[in-house]
Amino acid sequence: MNFGDPSLPERFWRNVTPIPEAGCWLWIGPVDKKGYGRFWYKKKARWAHLVVKTFQLTAHHKCYINSCVNPDHLLDVSREINSHYGHHDQRLDQYESMDVPF
Repeated sequence: MNFGDPSLPERFWRNVTPIPEAGCWLWIGPVDKKGYGRFWYKKKARWAHLVVKTFQLTAHHKCYINSCVNPDHLLDVSREINSHYGHHDQRLDQYESMDVPF
């Protein structure tokens, strides 16, 4: 998906600011208490990062920025992996070369 992709409504993109230096697309619209973007889409309130990409498991922000909605920064991982790397000092990118069960 490219920034500004017309498959998402224009009102979605009004809430996104790209940060070229980091590659993040930051959600500047409403957020929850953990900083995840919230967006009303298809008659439901959804997390903004889940609107840009479909996941079979759980979305993990490999940039570690909760408000990022760049699909290239999101990995499809198990809840266990996401929880472990979301709450520990170890970063998932340190283990990408290892045999980590995604």
